[in-house]
Amino acid sequence: MKAASTLNNEKAEELSHNGLDLWVEPQTGDIAEWTVIDNSKQETFDYLNSTIKQGEIYEFAKYPQLETGNLSTVEGHVFVIEKGNDNQLKIYDPQKRDVYITNEESKMYINSWVDAKEMAKDVMPRTIRIDNKQINPYYEGVLVH
Repeated sequence: MKAASTLNNEKAEELSHNGLDLWVEPQTGDIAEWTVIDNSKQETFDYLNSTIKQGEIYEFAKYPQLETGNLSTVEGHVFVIEKGNDNQLKIYDPQKRDVYITNEESKMYINSWVDAKEMAKDVMPRTIRIDNKQINPYYEGVLVH
């Protein structure tokens, strides 16, 4: 599985700029809420490692702060994180198709593109638990192939 191309794919293009409407609550169909990570107080990896429990799957996203309906020319980035039975954070990056399976590898990956000071100021990293959510029907079938 990999991320869908944004070429000739309007919905995938929308998601590349702001995918925060991707997940919905199964009981209500409402857009699910993301948690903003205040990584000016704690390293992003430490926050994720203390938040994610074994068997849970999360999505991590960084997008520029956007006004509603205003698609920036700067694209966001997402990856999937889960905590395995070995208590290690495992990351899958669907855009690059990279996989990291130990805390050490995952921390290095996160630190390679997350600068805490810049992220806290400008990009507002967010996370959401997704193993208990559904894909927004609007985006179904256009995300991955």
